[in-house]
Amino acid sequence: MKNLAQLTLCALLLMTLTSNAQDSTRKESKTGTYLKYNLGALFDPVAPTFFFSAEFRTREKFGFEIGAGLPNALFDVEGDSVRRRGYKLKTTFRFYPTGGKGYLGLELFGTSARHNKYNGHFVAESGEDFTYAQAEVRRNIIGLAFKGGGIFPIGDRWFLETGGGLGFRFVNSSINPQNGSIREQHNSGGIPEAVEGYKTTPHINMDLKIAYRL
Repeated sequence: MKNLAQLTLCALLLMTLTSNAQDSTRKESKTGTYLKYNLGALFDPVAPTFFFSAEFRTREKFGFEIGAGLPNALFDVEGDSVRRRGYKLKTTFRFYPTGGKGYLGLELFGTSARHNKYNGHFVAESGEDFTYAQAEVRRNIIGLAFKGGGIFPIGDRWFLETGGGLGFRFVNSSINPQNGSIREQHNSGGIPEAVEGYKTTPHINMDLKIAYRL
């Protein structure tokens, strides 16, 4: 009877130690699914959005993130001013060199940006200068960026993520007069606010994300 009690006690102790070891491993592991909200996307000068994403970190050193930005009205101002709106899609392949808090990444992105302008001046694809009373400026953008950043725990499952990237983007711009506004030849000089057609430009971005691990 005494031996049975000792064996039972040893078995319970072993089960407890094993359970604690498993809990410790789970807490130290960085794998899992992370839901994120990017505060920095609200201040994008081209297309400010509410940007949500999810990262699937299936290995300690590798992760895949996909996200979408939805238009917001924080910068909408009626009258003789700009009304910005747009959508974004981003996909990022991440590499964690030490399996820890720092990461490197390759990001592919696309943006469809729109904003209204009044009494503007632009250069058409033909090279001619025009003015308009009211128009919608459209920009369709695709690009690539090399990124890096860090992840910092701020709670049991909550994290603060900072980062940035450098790359390039292809931009297709067009001007579409609205509400009876027509293109009028512009002859008074000055610097145009937009140029229609395709161009390649540098791309810089900064991220500030709140993340929650499921």
